[in-house]
Amino acid sequence: MSMDNDFRYSSLMNIKQYIAIFFIIIGLPAKSNALTYVLDTEILGNFTTLLYPLDPETTAKTRLYLGVAPEINAFVTEGNRMFIFSGLIEKTTTTGELQGVLAHELAHIKANHLEKGRYQQDLARKKALLTTLAGLGTMAAGAGQAGTAVLLGGQAGALSGILAHSRTFEAEADAIAANMLQKQNLSLQGMVDFFRKLHTYMTLSFKAAPPYLLTHPLPAQRLQTLEDKLTAQPKTAKLNTDINFLRLKAKTYALSHTPTQTLRRYLRQKTPSAIYAKAIAYAIKGKAKQANKTLAPLLKKHPNDPYYIELSADIAADAGNLP
Repeated sequence: MSMDNDFRYSSLMNIKQYIAIFFIIIGLPAKSNALTYVLDTEILGNFTTLLYPLDPETTAKTRLYLGVAPEINAFVTEGNRMFIFSGLIEKTTTTGELQGVLAHELAHIKANHLEKGRYQQDLARKKALLTTLAGLGTMAAGAGQAGTAVLLGGQAGALSGILAHSRTFEAEADAIAANMLQKQNLSLQGMVDFFRKLHTYMTLSFKAAPPYLLTHPLPAQRLQTLEDKLTAQPKTAKLNTDINFLRLKAKTYALSHTPTQTLRRYLRQKTPSAIYAKAIAYAIKGKAKQANKTLAPLLKKHPNDPYYIELSADIAADAGNLP
């Protein structure tokens, strides 16, 4: 085999890889792992509580899901579905941080970014297909290096267009989210804190970036824009306290980890949130007696709490103790 033939073979192999990677990036169907998710009334109700004041109309048409996965991630899909990963809940430290992320995702739905992005992807596919055919044609005629240049150059152009459009969408979602929070006189501090945390992670970490950073690129200017908005915000802006954040985190942890992991994490903690998580863990483990004993102090202090009552009923049902 001649050197020229060696080059052509190597180039074709690389081209196949580039084509595969490119079409995955621009959104052609790809095999992926199914996401396990939890439909819990209390957790999803907390998400709704944070979103509804920002935009009642968009929130009403949004379907919320808690995805069970350790990654720091959240995203929206067709049908106005919003997925919030349990790993994101675990990494947020205040209600404001969580609300900032949810507001950003709601902004994507409000601005119809999915439909607009689909149009841009369709244009990119067509452009990539034409350049692929042209490049392969040039290579078939014997000009291997020229064909590779045509092929990769055209794909790179299409891809850069998509990425530029994505950056525009992300900046627009930031602005819409910030505006929704400001209209409710809610502080942007949480949103800024979380995005600053992600930006620091992206800058300093040598490990793979969290999926949220891959799907929501966070250049320094985006963070600076949010920080400027925070600085200009009136001092009367309030922090969000509409949900029991520690309870949300504890329940999310209990439903997204094994009972053993939950009990290990909360074993020595005596806060109501920790007790709630331990009761859930015992219930999942099938230890009805221990679950009831753990839950009893919470039910005694809050006999009308609908979610304590629901857990108590679930424990009884699983143990076959319903009247």
